[in-house]
Amino acid sequence: MKRRKSWWALGLGAALLLGLGALGPTCTRCDPGGDDPDLVFDRTWMTPAPERETDYFHAFVVLRSQPIGAFYRASYFRLEQEIFEHQRDPGEGRLRMTFPQDGRRATVRYTVRACDELPPFELCIDLDRNPWGGPRRYYAYRDDDGEDEAAARHPGLARVLSLVSSLRGR
Repeated sequence: MKRRKSWWALGLGAALLLGLGALGPTCTRCDPGGDDPDLVFDRTWMTPAPERETDYFHAFVVLRSQPIGAFYRASYFRLEQEIFEHQRDPGEGRLRMTFPQDGRRATVRYTVRACDELPPFELCIDLDRNPWGGPRRYYAYRDDDGEDEAAARHPGLARVLSLVSSLRGR
């Protein structure tokens, strides 16, 4: 039973990192003008925690230092990841992605906004479409301290954050 609880902690932690595989609630307290599109880089964008062990949750990260990123989809029992290469026009909220696994290409427009609709998250990002089939709204912290605090509250989250950190090269 103890082992199952630790796996549940990992799943719950990952859920906080990665979130439900459904479109989040409408952003009622977002800055309508949007924030700097550069905020897309170097942070873990995630959706809310799932309610059941078999529900999927999603996350993604886009790196500034290298033209790569990754989408994640996971449940308590499964973790999937797909790497993409990206190009971005400076100052524009648009990413051109290529998925090396199968050569698919996609252009995604996005808007980053300050929002407090889902504490403790501080930012929302809305995608005009999700080329990986996941949600179009994700949440993030403004800085790494939020991720660190979440990992401290949920020991299993530290493992999932280490996957994202290894992609970031930190």
